[in-house]
Amino acid sequence: MEEQKKIKIFMRFIWLCIFIGISSIVYPLFFQQHLLVHSVSQNKDYEIIVKYKDAMLFGPQDINIYYKKSDEIFKHHLISTDLSNDGKRPNKSNCIIKWNENHAKLILLGEEQREEIFEIHFSESVEVKQLQTKY
Repeated sequence: MEEQKKIKIFMRFIWLCIFIGISSIVYPLFFQQHLLVHSVSQNKDYEIIVKYKDAMLFGPQDINIYYKKSDEIFKHHLISTDLSNDGKRPNKSNCIIKWNENHAKLILLGEEQREEIFEIHFSESVEVKQLQTKY
């Protein structure tokens, strides 16, 4: 009887190690977001944070755009899109943010896609407008 308890405890330990090992591989692949760009308005009232998730194989990267007011602790999700960049990791040259007071123009550039342009207007509420490209 004592032998069976030891085997049970050992098997639980083995399953726990397997679970932790698999989780440590799966989390970075599917859920972890990396910072691409962090930009602050000229009057320092608003911030735009652009994050991406790594692509599986050579697919597009998921891009998530957040905003935050200066007096807030948490960021708010604004836009989800993807970036086709020929399987390469995005870098700062793939995202341009231009501020004009409380208005921002965000441009996403990828090697295999047209540029995506978003106008973001900050006031009491936040308005996002996706602009058509000339291509």
